[in-house]
Amino acid sequence: MTATNQDTSTGQAAASNAFLDRLKEMMGLDLRSLAFYRILLGLIVIIDLIYRAFSLRAHYTDAGVLPRKALYDLEWGSHVFSFHALGGSVFFEALLFLFAGWLAFAVIIGYRTRWAVIGLWIMTMSLHMRNPVILQGGDVWLRSMIFWSMFLPLNAAWSVDALMGRLKDTYNTHKHYFSIATLAFILQIVYVYAVSGYLKTGDMWTDGTAMSFVARSEQLTSYFGFILRDVPGLGSALTYFTIFIEKFAWIILFLPFAISKMRWLAIILFGSLHLGIIVFMTLGMFPWFALVIWAAMIPGATWNWLGERRSKKKNLQEAVLSYPSGQKDKYEQLALGLSPLNVKFEEKPSLEEDKLAWNGKVIQSEKAYRNLEERSANPLKPLFRIKVVDEFLAANRKVSRGVEESLIPILPTKYKKLAIQLIAGVFLVLVGLWNLAELKILKFPKTLRPVIMHARLDQHWNMFAPTAPVVDGWYSIPGQLSNGKTVDMLQGGQPLYEEKPEFYNSLPAPLFRWRKYIANISGRRYKPHMKEFGKYQCRQWNTTLENRGTDKELETFKFQFHKLRLKEENPKEDTVILWKQWCSEKYKNRFKEEEERKKGKESASKAAEEEVSIKTQTSLPPEATQKKLNEKSVSDKNQIQDQDQDNNNALENKTTKKKKRRKRKPKKAQE
Repeated sequence: MTATNQDTSTGQAAASNAFLDRLKEMMGLDLRSLAFYRILLGLIVIIDLIYRAFSLRAHYTDAGVLPRKALYDLEWGSHVFSFHALGGSVFFEALLFLFAGWLAFAVIIGYRTRWAVIGLWIMTMSLHMRNPVILQGGDVWLRSMIFWSMFLPLNAAWSVDALMGRLKDTYNTHKHYFSIATLAFILQIVYVYAVSGYLKTGDMWTDGTAMSFVARSEQLTSYFGFILRDVPGLGSALTYFTIFIEKFAWIILFLPFAISKMRWLAIILFGSLHLGIIVFMTLGMFPWFALVIWAAMIPGATWNWLGERRSKKKNLQEAVLSYPSGQKDKYEQLALGLSPLNVKFEEKPSLEEDKLAWNGKVIQSEKAYRNLEERSANPLKPLFRIKVVDEFLAANRKVSRGVEESLIPILPTKYKKLAIQLIAGVFLVLVGLWNLAELKILKFPKTLRPVIMHARLDQHWNMFAPTAPVVDGWYSIPGQLSNGKTVDMLQGGQPLYEEKPEFYNSLPAPLFRWRKYIANISGRRYKPHMKEFGKYQCRQWNTTLENRGTDKELETFKFQFHKLRLKEENPKEDTVILWKQWCSEKYKNRFKEEEERKKGKESASKAAEEEVSIKTQTSLPPEATQKKLNEKSVSDKNQIQDQDQDNNNALENKTTKKKKRRKRKPKKAQE
């Protein structure tokens, strides 16, 4: 009976351990995949910085669309801080861009990785807060994933930190790494799609027409999307595919069987969604950010398979590296840094402290390192061939305990890892509550809102939700020059397009960040930025381009949106003037004069039409017709006089009321 109970308890323990291992694999991430994600993360940040640098002066300096004074007046708050707002010159901003690029490069090679990621997160927040008007959902997602990356061992494989023996913990690269941070990383991916999917409640998403309307919006459609949008059934298929992926496909990540295959199925489905966005739409960096994030989800079995194929291809036999007693951590960390898939490590007490053995033959340590590097599957291997880098690594190949990478270096070593995961756990709960509040399931506690806002984990995944766009159009900024010519300021002074362009995105339109800026200031949220945009246009054209005082001086301009309603079969253009700007006080009355001339022309045109109508509709003789026209003229004059009299009466009544109010005030004071 005792033996039976013992067997039962052993079986239960084994089943429990198997369940926990399966759970860790399902909610964990492979360290080599994290290293691959780390490299891509640094690269995409550098690419984004280069992309932004093309408009550095316009978007981030005091000479641009958002000077620091305007930033403080319009966007500053208790949760907003930006190092980029400490200076307003091009030189200052360029230095910060270079510093952020250096941090991104440190992340790529895995040098002081945790501190580099922390610095990159701070600089990314700072950059985003300097000009929030040009941001999109992809920027919010990238910022969030950099935050979660601070809690992950991104340097456990393929990193300079591992090569130099800086790793605090020993990791097994052939097993999934599981922690609260990996769970948060995966759930953040789920929130993006699930919240976006369940917010799509409009009829267009149920009747299959949503993506057809998106494709008709030329502000969002790429050249290929413009060509393929009329393919029968394509819009409906893309609509149902999108809503299925966002609402349900993320469930695949939580299925407890065939985990590696399920991971690849999820990567293929969501990757297809983002590749489709790249081909058919123009959403800037958003789909590229998404593909980089999904790289962290690659299952470990993939790297094992690639390693086996590489070993067979190069006929690399398994080698044995023996090391002296007490140096296990050093060489296991080295293995992580290089990720050699066909080298076995073993401890050999008979070896001297500075000696190693390669397949039983005692050799110098540097020669052993060369053998390991040659067999390495490390993507950073080309760096080893650079003499300066190689000498730097050779001089620092020691197990360094002097400088420890940690978010909380004050705590004792054994508590640091726990503290880091507890911090990740707190923010995991807060972000979960925030996204549930987005779905109207609950209300986010107001007392906790500052925590989320200071960490810049506030997120809104409502792209094309609740419905697809039903209004499209294009923008134009007709500017009036001193020489009488009218040019389109939005297109760099090109001739103004009087009619709808055949395809808006094929024009020499601004870069994506500019298009995002123009679209945002046209909306209600950023409408106050119109004034700063107007000042920038005048300053840029007249001062920067040295047109002031010439016949090309910009006097006035209008910011127009040519609206098209997509629900109409043959939509008619409706031009909406969003803003009027004069570039000098002497041009202040130009718009008033223009409106008066326009009204005069409309009145004359209307009178002429009525005269023609009377002449064509009446069969009276010429004398009677002239008499009727004279009566019409007298009637119009009387109507104008009556209207003037009404205005005068209203003004007198208003003045009388004011006088009465003034008389009452002393009486009240006496009482």
